[in-house]
Amino acid sequence: MRAETLSRGFRAAYGCTPKAYRADVRARAALAAARASGESFAAIAHRLHFTDQAHMTRAVARISGVTPGRWRARQLITIQR
Repeated sequence: MRAETLSRGFRAAYGCTPKAYRADVRARAALAAARASGESFAAIAHRLHFTDQAHMTRAVARISGVTPGRWRARQLITIQR
């Protein structure tokens, strides 16, 4: 099977390209890591194989609408209430 055929089938099934799907999964993993630990964002980015912290920040902001720092702060406020 050709890569183009597989990509079209994936898009039909999941509504996005395989690359976009992988990026979304990694960004969601970064959010989960930010919520679950006090690990630095640079360490999370490195562990999840982002190019750097800025790359992770852009990916997280794309799916959540805010930076990881702001997202973590909101989660802490919600927990404290």
